Amino acid sequence: MATFDNNRKYGIEIEFSWNGRCPSFDYIAQKITEAGVPCTANNRYNASIHNATPTWKIVPDGSVHNGGELVSPILSGLEGKEQLRIALRTIKELGAKTDRSCGIHVHHDASDMSAKNLANVAELYKSHEAIIDQFVGESRRRYSGNSYCASMHTNRMYWENASERMYNNTNINSSEQQKSQMIRAISPGRYFHVNFNAYLRHGTVEFRQHHSSLNVNKIWTWVVFTQTIMSVAKSHRGKITGRVVNTGPEATRGVRGLIREMGMRKSRNYDDITLDAYKRLMKRLPRELRVNFRNGDAVNDNRDGIEAVAVATA
Repeated sequence: MATFDNNRKYGIEIEFSWNGRCPSFDYIAQKITEAGVPCTANNRYNASIHNATPTWKIVPDGSVHNGGELVSPILSGLEGKEQLRIALRTIKELGAKTDRSCGIHVHHDASDMSAKNLANVAELYKSHEAIIDQFVGESRRRYSGNSYCASMHTNRMYWENASERMYNNTNINSSEQQKSQMIRAISPGRYFHVNFNAYLRHGTVEFRQHHSSLNVNKIWTWVVFTQTIMSVAKSHRGKITGRVVNTGPEATRGVRGLIREMGMRKSRNYDDITLDAYKRLMKRLPRELRVNFRNGDAVNDNRDGIEAVAVATA
């Protein structure tokens, strides 16, 4: 089932640069607060900027020139999307912009997930990374050389490592030592498309691959898509090995394999939030990779030519 979970908490980090001289973070935070979303500022980079706070915040980011990072508090449901809309609108009006040095990081609560669930997040992402690459800008893809979001194709055996008996009962309430051992077994490191090290500090899985954007719909689509990855990984029995489609147009087999993996093949499996996100994702693909679907149903269309890869409806 591809349905949005209003109860699963999430958080968003949005790196931004500035059109001209960046004003003080205190000023930016003040304007966001005046717009209706409480926001604070941290003008110095220190350990505390990584702590969760009850408000939005503006913090420094060493990887961004002439800008910083807009960080959400713990959010849930569509109310979080509305806060995101207001905060983005405000900083854009003030002069914020993005460039290739910027990215979007989305955290999802993983406190209800086992070691094998976490490993399946990595297995799903690795298996379909070639297609997920098409949803993001070239500077964030597998072969881009971006040192802040490396490929999940590593020598690490995610599922096999997580299946060690010693991790069977490890969870968010386990000792710090037990959790650290589990994450070391699963995680290739912080600066990968999926960062499991965040579990130790925040109890989350962090998705780091999305390119820079100040567009609420683009960011929200990524929130929904990555939450679906979490849900599929949690519900899957056994190791995710990557769905393979051997029928229909060859060009779209990878996309249709991902759709099936995510439980998004039939319209009855969608809610409106997820269906909207799916349509927006399809529009990001090169035309030859787009999957033809009618009334929300992915279609295995064997016709020749461009008709076989019709554009997703608006």
